[in-house]
Amino acid sequence: MAGKFLQPGDEIVLSTLEHHGEHRAWQMLAKEKGAVLRVIPVTDRGEVMLEQYQALLGPRTKLVALAHASNSLGTILPVAEMTQMAKRYNARVLIDGAQSVSHIPVNVQQLDSDFFVFSGHKIFGPTGIGVVHAKEELLEIMPPWQGGGSMIRNVTFEESTYADRRRSSSRHPNIADAVGLGAALDYVNQPDGPPLQNTKRTPAIRDRATLPDQRASPDRDRSREGGVLSFVLRTGPLRK
Repeated sequence: MAGKFLQPGDEIVLSTLEHHGEHRAWQMLAKEKGAVLRVIPVTDRGEVMLEQYQALLGPRTKLVALAHASNSLGTILPVAEMTQMAKRYNARVLIDGAQSVSHIPVNVQQLDSDFFVFSGHKIFGPTGIGVVHAKEELLEIMPPWQGGGSMIRNVTFEESTYADRRRSSSRHPNIADAVGLGAALDYVNQPDGPPLQNTKRTPAIRDRATLPDQRASPDRDRSREGGVLSFVLRTGPLRK
């Protein structure tokens, strides 16, 4: 769908902190459309460099894709500020919220991003389902990425029109997983937050696992580290 807006020489701006799956998706699209990938560098502390980001933006910038939180370093990007910087050049902004939605309250209207996406299993929901939130005016002009029966309002041999809210739902919807995802969203949207966020932790882990709004960050309001836990599993025969 993003290919509709790209011409040869147009630019897609990413950060070094993006998940490699997102890197690969934009890499494939850039190769297909003749677009150029521009990468925002980060400091040795894993913080995005806003001055360099500003320098990368320009009239050829068509899309800015940002991780709300890094899956490897836990860095929380100042996505609201970075979105406003991109809007000065009329660029579209996509925010990958897969690593943030279960930890940080998200208000897409305040962020003002054009797209906000996340996967169900990262918010304690089922696998194989997720959310693509897009502004309504973009949904109206984007072509469907697949064809099928569930997306149709009217169809003739000459022309088809699409349902307002289901233009990308090409087949029978995944009802069971959608119900599970709805339950997961209700869980994290409890007034006092999900019980998992209130669990007592050791001080070192608690300090790194608490993810405040990036606007309250002491690090020049630019980025903040969230919690990242890593494990090394030994392979070999199981002990009895």
